[in-house]
Amino acid sequence: MKRQLSIIVTFALMLFSVLSLSAQPGKVVVSGTVKSDSGEPLVGASVLVKGSTTRGTIVNADGTYQISASEGETLIYDCLGFVSQEVKLTGATRVDIVMIEDTNFLDETIVVGYAPMRKSDFTGSVASVKSDELQKSTATVGQALVGRVAGVEIRQANGAPGAGVNIRVRGVNSLTASTAPLYVVDGYPVADDDFINPNDIESIEILKDAASAAIYGSRGASGVVLITTKRGRDSERATVTYDFSYGVQTLGRKVDLLNAREFAELYVDARNNSYWAYCQKGGIEYNPTDDNATRTTKLKGAGINQGVDNIGLSPFFWDFSKNDFASTALQYDTDWQDQYFRAAGIQRHNVSVTGGSKNIKYMASVGYLNQAGIIGPSGHKQINARVNIDAKVSKRISVAASYAMTNTKTDEVKTYGRSNSGGENVEGADGATQACLVAVPNFPAYNDGSITGTEAWAIANNNGANTAELWGSYNSEKGSLARSWMNFFSKNWGINSSESPLVLANELSIKNTKVRHNLTVSATWEPIDGLKLKAQLGRLWDDQTYSKFRPNSIGAGSNIAYTPGLESSSHYAISRTMKNQDSLGEFTASYNHKWGNHRLDALLGFTVQDHTYNSIGIMATQFTNNRIPDVSATVDPNAVQEYGVSRYEYNLLSYLGRVNYSYGDRYSLTASFRADGSSRFGSQSKWGYFPSVSGGWTLSNEPFLKDALKDMTIRLRASWGISGNNNIGNYASIATIDTGVTGMGNGINSTSYEKAFVDAALSWETTKQTNIGLDLGFFGGRLNLIGNYYLSNTSDVLYQLGIPAISGSTSTTTNLSDSKIQNQGFDIQIDARILEGPVTWTVGTNFSLNRNKVLYLAEGVDEIFSTTMRSAQTHVTKVGYPIGSFLAYRTDGIMTEADYQNVLKDRAVFEANGKSFPAGYKLQGPAVPDYALEYLSPGNVIYHNTNGDYKITEDDREIVGSPYPDFTGGFNTGISFKGIDIAVGFTYSVGAKVINFNDYYCYNMEGSGNQYGVVRNRWKSDAEPGDGFVPRAFRHGNKNTGMKISDRYIDNANYLRMSTASIGYNFPKSICEKLHIQGFRIYVNGDNLFTVTNYRGFNPEVDQYSVGGKTVKEGKSNANMMPGFDWGSYPIARIITGGIKLTF
Repeated sequence: MKRQLSIIVTFALMLFSVLSLSAQPGKVVVSGTVKSDSGEPLVGASVLVKGSTTRGTIVNADGTYQISASEGETLIYDCLGFVSQEVKLTGATRVDIVMIEDTNFLDETIVVGYAPMRKSDFTGSVASVKSDELQKSTATVGQALVGRVAGVEIRQANGAPGAGVNIRVRGVNSLTASTAPLYVVDGYPVADDDFINPNDIESIEILKDAASAAIYGSRGASGVVLITTKRGRDSERATVTYDFSYGVQTLGRKVDLLNAREFAELYVDARNNSYWAYCQKGGIEYNPTDDNATRTTKLKGAGINQGVDNIGLSPFFWDFSKNDFASTALQYDTDWQDQYFRAAGIQRHNVSVTGGSKNIKYMASVGYLNQAGIIGPSGHKQINARVNIDAKVSKRISVAASYAMTNTKTDEVKTYGRSNSGGENVEGADGATQACLVAVPNFPAYNDGSITGTEAWAIANNNGANTAELWGSYNSEKGSLARSWMNFFSKNWGINSSESPLVLANELSIKNTKVRHNLTVSATWEPIDGLKLKAQLGRLWDDQTYSKFRPNSIGAGSNIAYTPGLESSSHYAISRTMKNQDSLGEFTASYNHKWGNHRLDALLGFTVQDHTYNSIGIMATQFTNNRIPDVSATVDPNAVQEYGVSRYEYNLLSYLGRVNYSYGDRYSLTASFRADGSSRFGSQSKWGYFPSVSGGWTLSNEPFLKDALKDMTIRLRASWGISGNNNIGNYASIATIDTGVTGMGNGINSTSYEKAFVDAALSWETTKQTNIGLDLGFFGGRLNLIGNYYLSNTSDVLYQLGIPAISGSTSTTTNLSDSKIQNQGFDIQIDARILEGPVTWTVGTNFSLNRNKVLYLAEGVDEIFSTTMRSAQTHVTKVGYPIGSFLAYRTDGIMTEADYQNVLKDRAVFEANGKSFPAGYKLQGPAVPDYALEYLSPGNVIYHNTNGDYKITEDDREIVGSPYPDFTGGFNTGISFKGIDIAVGFTYSVGAKVINFNDYYCYNMEGSGNQYGVVRNRWKSDAEPGDGFVPRAFRHGNKNTGMKISDRYIDNANYLRMSTASIGYNFPKSICEKLHIQGFRIYVNGDNLFTVTNYRGFNPEVDQYSVGGKTVKEGKSNANMMPGFDWGSYPIARIITGGIKLTF
């Protein structure tokens, strides 16, 4: 396929060269002027020969132009904001043009909620992206917006096939409620956008300020994304478009890890250093040549019981007889990333038909996406179908209908979570990506036939003959996956109990299917001119199935694959079915009228929406084999339990209104109001009210400034509004009942109890936002700048507040009284048309800055700690700081030999004074967490004693960074010439941090799993201090080693990414006519082509808890309070795609 595309591109470029060199006889030079009806030169206006994409010019500063053309040809005169004109040449060599202002240009509308509004009258803050920008990307709708929208942070946190993006509009404004924007597709509110075919989209508007979003009331606090799909046009002949593309996806960037020799050296160093430390504790001589038996015997003689897993060397890695690496240690040198990731294909087919007559317009499309994942066997297949019909029944009555269907099938690989294998109820188990990172390079990915049961027993030493024989039996088959090597070595040799990442990826089966339907019908009646009454009814329903099967061919913990006993917890199947049904009714009345310089637009309406959800699932264990990967194959009926059983319903009733008044295209004033009644909130707070007001002044249209500001546009905007967030679940305000058991007498009895308390005042979070905007246009619209400053304060923050357990519950959802979260910042969008005519060149850039701060939480509550995986407190939400700031120990370098000697002096004083320091004592060395001798060593991390109490405790933890960037942005440019167009786009982020929790395993210096390449620069001695930041290797994690959550785990997440690039060629009209088609285009697109970053992981945009997942046990409810967390998410892919587009 790639070779065929190369031939097509080469042929097209050769053809272009021949055509451009061909001469056309009989040409003359035509000159003249192009001016407005007021006599002003229209600098930059274009003059083109009709039917040609290569012959044209632009109007000079004095309003003149020259162009070569032939008699009988037609010249097209075009200028932004003026009516285009055509002149057929009849022999004249001078043509002067007076262009008339285009009133329709001023009347250009944008979608802002329930009814369109003139762009010139809109006074809020909105970002718009048109369809031609979306189609230059091979990714999803959200990915196509990356780097293009000011004031909106779009994170590609998850690169799994079919995954969307995380969109954050002007910061995080909630602790526990979702801060994802509301999506509205052709007027229908939905939860996400990942089911939409990008080829069906006409435009996207993102409402950023509260005044714009207030019309959506309790769902608009985090912004609103309005998606308008394509429709047919009046008097448009039927047009059929076919677009096909095929691409290749590869891993964007690899992580730097140790090779086999480097890991073996680390493994030996870590065990020897641990042995040295225990020798110090026991007061015995340290000798690194001591074999395992000697080590354990010497330590036992000193009263120290330590196994070989901490202080011994496996015969697989070390041969004591040679005092050198064993022959098996370097037999393999596996690059697990090369084995785990693959090149994967992605293909799209899209067919659409559009057309229309005076009374009926239509658009129909079918799309197919087949995206394999860069981690096998992940993949996503999606079929989209859409039909949009608009019909005019009579002069004053029109009807419309839209139907959309999406059918998806997704094969997942569980990438996130810790690599240690385990059962479904083990938090974060079976994370394949972390398993890839920690996989020991000295172990094979595939069996080469060299392992037998006997050899396995010799390698494992104390692992047990039966286990060794079993492990050796399935690892002796040549070409098969090498499984359970790390599980096998974990029992006695301190290796991580991780299964092979290839086994996890290929044999842990996770499948999702989903079918979604959306049907809307509407009727509009215009009883008098300007007044429109509209009724719209809609229904959305989807059915989803989820299945998971973990075979016993995957090891768990120290239990190798096929070990008897896995059946009880680590050999299981899950089956789950989910159903959503949503109904919508909207009834609006809109009126617009213009008299003289006055214009009035008004809207009134009410909406009602009902949503129900049902989920039922079961989980089963106790399987005798893996032949039937389904819950029905369990051999024990008692091994079946409920899984993900849930049912809920919620309703929303709303009244809304908006009035816009403008005068003379100079002054605009808009006011809106919405009242929401929601079933989600308490009986005392069922209704919420969300007003807004905004105004605009176009200075450049003032008569006294028009002459001074010719070819310029200056407009001031200001807005204020209130919006809400009701994303808190459905029954938090009422007392719910749960079931359990209780002991009475001599028996166990079933019982029910009140699980949560009534909160009749429970209400939505309220966001008040002020926005001040400035719009500037120069050179007749060729250079435009849109800037906004905003200040947003969110109150009545929702939180699950802890309560005494004696109450029967541990927490209750409530509004924190007087709480306040602030977001303030500014965003700028600049677009320029640098060249027009035969060569066009456009440039765009945007810049966004947001500052998030917690102003107040609750009385007596200044900080809230958040616990992530492994029960580690990694984040804190604290007054005066951003939500979810990173909490960790700050480090002050590495302990030298001199530091160590001084610490020993401090220890002597500490021990002599009853394990404390006498008053007034001054430390000789750095403070340490523990003065136990076995924990003290040169090469340890020095932790900063923040409070100066000479002890390293939790009180020394401090805020060491923010997950939110200081600023973000993007820039793009595009050039077109003679049918060729080239475009590139970049995005960047500066100032954000990421807590890379993979460091807990990949940077712990234990030698129990592979480590990042930076550990090559570890401390070995004062003579070999490394880089002064990486500590010594040490097998036994303790309070003094690098296992503490410190700033060593906090990575810089700055990046610059080439997010998009495209080159295409549109064949000239003459070629298309010979082929009997309207259009023929070939193109090559690239996505995520390269990323410049210092982040140690795969993707600096990673945000584990915001990614969520498909199962009920994934993610965290307080994701906002634990942002910027990396625990092995699916990396994003580099995608290169070639395609053709035919129009008939």
